[in-house]
Amino acid sequence: MKKIFTIAIIMIVSLNVIKAQGVCFGIKAGLNLENIIGLNSNQGVVGVTENESAKMTFGWHAGVFARIRLDDHWSLVPEVLYTTGGSKRTYTRTYNGNTYSTTGTFSLSYIQIPVFINYKFDFGLYLEAGPYIAFLAGATSNDVTTDENGNVSSLPASHDTTVNGFDVGVGAGVGYRFCNGLGFNLRYNYGLNKVYKDYSIDNSGLSHTQPSYGKNGVLQFSVSYMFGCSSCNPKPVPVTTQVDIIQPKQVEPDVQFTVQAANPVPGQHVVKETLPLRDYVFFDAGSTQIPARYILLSKSEAQGFAEVQLQDCQKNPGTRSSRQLMVYHNVINIVADRMKKHPTSTITLIGSSAGKGSETGKANAEAVKFYLVNTFGIDGGRIKTEGRNLPVNPSEIPNTTQDQNLTSVEDNRVDIVSTSPDLMMEVKDNSALCMKPIEITAIDGNSANDAPIIVTVIGAENVLDTWSVDITDSKGEIQHFGPFTKDNTTLSGSVILKDNQNGNYKIVMTGKTKTGHSIKKEGTFALVRTKDPIQVEQRASILFDFDKSKTVSTFDNFMTTSVAPLISSNSTVVISGHTDIVGPEDYNMNLSKERADDAQKILQRELTKAGKTGVTFKTNGYGITDPSFSNNLPEERFYNRTVVIDIIPSSTVVVDR
Repeated sequence: MKKIFTIAIIMIVSLNVIKAQGVCFGIKAGLNLENIIGLNSNQGVVGVTENESAKMTFGWHAGVFARIRLDDHWSLVPEVLYTTGGSKRTYTRTYNGNTYSTTGTFSLSYIQIPVFINYKFDFGLYLEAGPYIAFLAGATSNDVTTDENGNVSSLPASHDTTVNGFDVGVGAGVGYRFCNGLGFNLRYNYGLNKVYKDYSIDNSGLSHTQPSYGKNGVLQFSVSYMFGCSSCNPKPVPVTTQVDIIQPKQVEPDVQFTVQAANPVPGQHVVKETLPLRDYVFFDAGSTQIPARYILLSKSEAQGFAEVQLQDCQKNPGTRSSRQLMVYHNVINIVADRMKKHPTSTITLIGSSAGKGSETGKANAEAVKFYLVNTFGIDGGRIKTEGRNLPVNPSEIPNTTQDQNLTSVEDNRVDIVSTSPDLMMEVKDNSALCMKPIEITAIDGNSANDAPIIVTVIGAENVLDTWSVDITDSKGEIQHFGPFTKDNTTLSGSVILKDNQNGNYKIVMTGKTKTGHSIKKEGTFALVRTKDPIQVEQRASILFDFDKSKTVSTFDNFMTTSVAPLISSNSTVVISGHTDIVGPEDYNMNLSKERADDAQKILQRELTKAGKTGVTFKTNGYGITDPSFSNNLPEERFYNRTVVIDIIPSSTVVVDR
């Protein structure tokens, strides 16, 4: 026994001095369900008939263990345990016609040393298997015997001389260990050595040789706790020698960066613009009242209203988009003013409800008629109203829910229809197509599109996720622009120059590559403001219904009679196509180019007829990029479905949009 405990102490001390950080220690204890397998009958006593059997009995085990981590999953686990074994025996013996019956518990105890290999999964479960050796610590029995006369006797006995003092076996099991070190384990041990050893008996003239028999079979359920190590985050084995591994340097794809600044930067210029007038009045969902964003006058204000008041924007120029919306939100007042000036004109108001029924559409139309009659005094007999579920030309329904929400709002409206050329333009087959536009004059100041600074990053679309630029003047003031995703963008020289007459600038492009790295490029440029006289430019716009690109059938007459005559020889015509945000980006880009190209073809045809030469066209489609309006309101989306035509005299700085 002393040798056994000495071996155990040596193992624990040896493990304790191991330097590896992957060694952890723990304690465990639990219950045994144990038996002796393979008990025999007729064990060899001459003249004796003997039958023996065994049943499982309960025991226990307790001890210490170490876990030696091999890698993230594998570990070696040696243990030192005190464990019991044995069984509940029953046997009978018949000798000279007399039968003896004996029952009792046969108890074994061992110092067991398992050495198992563990495989741990990432979520705490582990499997184990390995051999063990065991040294016998004790073997006793407490039998109750009944003889042929029914006499009962109890006889405790020691079996140290009949039981092998050494066992060897194998085991396997499964367990689960929590991050805090607490664990549970189920293991089965099977002994390979016989429990009973060979021995001889010579008693009362009876002698026989007892062969070895029986093997240990023990099912163990354990609760354990491991100290100082997290089962989830094992401590790494320290590296005593640092090895620097030089990875081959990956060559990042590069981009080419250029800056082209136009000079000089022009001063103020005057724009005479023909603004299209959308002949729809849009209503809010759930209401048949004219929305408050439309300019509604009182009766006294209506008496002094005239369309010409909207044509002079020089005192309050604002922006092109704000001017256009200001004019559009006066559309009902403009219709009333034109009807007062032309008393024979009539209109039809066709109300639609975006699928809510023709009665709601009729109520929308009646709301507009009520305003015209009661505020401006227009004879109600000159105004017809109709109600529809959807407009005659509804906005088409795209495939996504978001786009359906946008286009549905556009179908909740009142269409203003007339055959009077005093109100409308493009009269074809006695059916008016749109409202007659309104002409305005405005001083734009330093136009945001004058003297463009073209920043080009060749390869940006393939190499970079995004890029931006920082422009620093001689005083150290920085202006930031971006982020951008395309290969080029255009910045405003007027915006960068501000109120200065000239300036030298440093521009730094910073891009983030698709692999997460940064690219930086630098350049310089200079700007000078010109003192040239104010130049007068002409601008016209045409509008489109949803998803329509045909300008020939809709605006041919307007562009032929109103726009083409404004273009002189050697001038520059900048045609810019735009769309709203409904639909895929690539589709809208192609649609805007189709619209711009159609407009150019009409103008080139008319210029050829008129004999005008030297005209330069700069035609581009921008899709949903660079919109003039926010796309929040239905009228803003309609005004974004446009082609803008800038006619620039030959002496003016050319805008390349």
